[in-house]
Amino acid sequence: MKMKKIWIAAVLLLATCSGVRGQEEQNKDRLLREVESPVVKIVKKHFPKVQVTYKGQALHLESSVKVHEEWTLIKSPFGNKPSKEKVIGPRKEGGVWCDIELKRGDKRIEPRQEGRIVLNHFAENTVYQELTGTGCYLHITLRVPKSERESLFEKEFKKTIRSLVHSFSTDR
Repeated sequence: MKMKKIWIAAVLLLATCSGVRGQEEQNKDRLLREVESPVVKIVKKHFPKVQVTYKGQALHLESSVKVHEEWTLIKSPFGNKPSKEKVIGPRKEGGVWCDIELKRGDKRIEPRQEGRIVLNHFAENTVYQELTGTGCYLHITLRVPKSERESLFEKEFKKTIRSLVHSFSTDR
């Protein structure tokens, strides 16, 4: 009889924990869906044939892309050349590649990694956007055709991302 009570308690505990985790996943899915609409709208304005897919807790957008070989962005010992890696990026003629990953936690540890880097074949923008009141933030990688200055699309995209900070649970 005592063993039966232990089993029942264990089953109830597991059901409760999976229910909480399920709710957490639903909240993250809801957040990603709320982010999708304004982001896809601005991307489709500039790239009408963009493809939108979900990969776990990430939203992926791409249009007119190909595989490029780029130098890895890591520190290497003096005298050693960094290696090259294959990465997907936009074509020279125009295109876009973007990953928007929803992460749990605080973004304060990563703001210095934000910015724009001009590589051999494209420019890569990294943005971190906190979603106030949700306990989550967005890690965004945006690749656009190579240019020395930010394009109008990049500016509009970042402005849209920065505006998302006021769209969530604290404002309701």
